[in-house]
Amino acid sequence: MAHSTQQQGTPLGSDWQVSQNPWTGEILAQYPSHDDGAIAEALEKARLAQRHWPAHVTIYQRTDVIAQLASVLRANQTELATLITQEMGKLYRES
Repeated sequence: MAHSTQQQGTPLGSDWQVSQNPWTGEILAQYPSHDDGAIAEALEKARLAQRHWPAHVTIYQRTDVIAQLASVLRANQTELATLITQEMGKLYRES
């Protein structure tokens, strides 16, 4: 996915989603928007993958994937809390 950062200024256009700090107005990043067709396609792919998962992946393997995800989230806790604080305007301790 394309990612554009910009310190100040106007958004790139209506075909972009803007991540903006609500306290400062700073534009943190901009991402290309997707039309209804692209969204429907992504949702369909996710639905098909989800159907495949229980038939081919044991509960133990699924639990391992979730544990790995939790480990990654914990390892990036500071960075993620900072991002949440910037994007949502939350106090750092709430993030």
